[in-house]
Amino acid sequence: MSLVAILEQVQTLSVQERKDLVKFLVDSFDVPPPQPLFRLADMAGFAASLATGEDAQTYVDGLRDAWEQPQ
Repeated sequence: MSLVAILEQVQTLSVQERKDLVKFLVDSFDVPPPQPLFRLADMAGFAASLATGEDAQTYVDGLRDAWEQPQ
């Protein structure tokens, strides 16, 4: 359905129905913003071993080995 067709249908509504429609549309935009996946502060110390000069590939290999070990 096109916007023009919707607007034509809206014009057939009563004043109260139009007010209800506007309220519904406004309320539909009242959605809380999405939460970030993480905060920058949560990243403090992340991959600190890389700052010590450890080879990046060695570090990643160690992480993969830890993930693959049964718990």
